Formats: sequence, structure tokens, C-alpha cells
Amino acid sequence: MKRAAKLFFLINVMSTISLSAMEEVDGATVLPVFYEDGIRKVLISEENVPGSPFYQTYEGWGGGFSPKEDKNALDTAAREFWEEALLQYTIGFTLEETKTYLQTKNVEAIIKVHAIPKFFPKKDEKRTKPIFIYIVKFERSDIEQIKKRFFQQLQSYNPPDEDNFKFREKGNLAVVEWSSLVQSIREPNLEIGSSVRALVYDKESSDVSPKERIIPLRSILVAVLYDHFLKYTDPVEDHKMHEYQCTIPNSE
Repeated sequence: MKRAAKLFFLINVMSTISLSAMEEVDGATVLPVFYEDGIRKVLISEENVPGSPFYQTYEGWGGGFSPKEDKNALDTAAREFWEEALLQYTIGFTLEETKTYLQTKNVEAIIKVHAIPKFFPKKDEKRTKPIFIYIVKFERSDIEQIKKRFFQQLQSYNPPDEDNFKFREKGNLAVVEWSSLVQSIREPNLEIGSSVRALVYDKESSDVSPKERIIPLRSILVAVLYDHFLKYTDPVEDHKMHEYQCTIPNSE
């Protein structure tokens, strides 16, 4: 994103969504949306931590609240997105610029969901703190830069040992049509896991044609978006917080 565009969003700060300075939060995620040939799409990413129960499933860009680094959901969403998408190297955002962008009118809506099962889709105890998803509009050119530069930076980036993991949590990238994502989550398959058709970019195909695949969605993404997508099949761009109690059915 060009510097002039950055200066524009810095003065275009949104006041309709406010968060407590010390909001209790389990985790937060960013879903970057964009339009291509008039079709609304979202850029999601593959979990790339071997041994994790979510390994090779796809979700947004996010993670858990860090008491040492975060004060609220905004801090968590910005930090996780900035780390995982390598935004400093892909579109030139600092962490503070990422946080500011998540306070502008480019944020279409924030979804806040309570009482999500800790190990969904199993029946188990509920999380005591909410999870947030920021649905954020980006220019197509920004998404293209992330797709173009992500794998190059991922392979060449050598952070200090203590930071190595958090900057390497993602594998492939995937572009999904918004309508397909909504349908997949409105009708979740709790036995084999929800999936969606996507164009997948990996380190071999990032500079050539992506591969069309059916990809598995991470269960927590399905749980957090379920109630919102039941209520709204069309995109919501009201710049407001939408708060829900999780009602997605659990598997036995």
C-alpha cells in the first residue's frame, strides 16, 4: 500500500466500534476481504504447525490473546495478522499501522462470540472469554502483494530463535469466494469437518497459476462465524460490533 493511502486511513479513523482498554478475550482473527471482477473474496491461510490438531486446516489470520503483548482484542488481531502475514515485508505495514488500519472504516464489522466449546466440535466445557473476528476490506492490489511476496519472505526470513515459531505458523494461502464460505459454514459437517472450494497458492505455484482444491476449514473458524452467517447471508458493512452466544451444534 502506498504511503499516501496509509496517510488517508490514518485520518479516517472509525469511531463506531469501541473496545474496552482491557477487554477480556480468548483470541482474535482478521479476515481480509477484497473484490475481484466484482466478486467478493477472502484470503485465508493454512495452519502449518506439525502435531497441532489443526495442522493443514484453513482459517483467518489470528490466534490467542497474549497477556505480555496485548491489552484487548484489537491488539491481538493486529499482532497476529501482522506476524502471520509478514505484513512488514508483504505490504509494508508496521505493527502500529496494522493496528490503526483495524480502527478505520475499512473494518466492515467485528464479530464477538461467547461460549464457544474449547475443543469444538466435541461436546465439552465452554470458553469463558469471547473470540473476535475482524472482517476487513483491502484493495485487491494489497492482496496481490501478499500473495506475491509471502512465500519469498517466509523462506528468507530468519528471526531470532524465540520469534521463529510465531512468524512461521502459516503454510499455503487460499482465496475463497465469500458466498462459498458463507454456505459452507451455514451448513457445517460436524463429522468429517467443513470444507470449501478454493484457489490455493503454495511456494511452487505462487508465481504461476494457483491450484483449485477443496480445502478443510478449521473448526474454530466455523464455530465463530456460524451464528453471524445464519443471520446474514449478504455481506454486512455497518462498521459495528455483532455479538452472539455460540449456538452451533456439537458432534457427539
